[in-house]
Amino acid sequence: MAFYIRSTDPNRPHYNASYWSEDGNPVPELDFAKHYSTESAAQTVIDTSGNWVHFQKSMGLTFSVVEG
Repeated sequence: MAFYIRSTDPNRPHYNASYWSEDGNPVPELDFAKHYSTESAAQTVIDTSGNWVHFQKSMGLTFSVVEG
């Protein structure tokens, strides 16, 4: 079981329902996305300020943890 960070942004369809790599690049498939062993580890990345997620949040994207 693995967990992934996914974003949604209806105003930017190319980011809508994207998964994310470890360095903050959107990827279209789980095969290329960064996986986390626990849901809390992925959520910590979303909740931590000063990283790529924080920057993308400031641009309007929303993030969630999904199981894959």
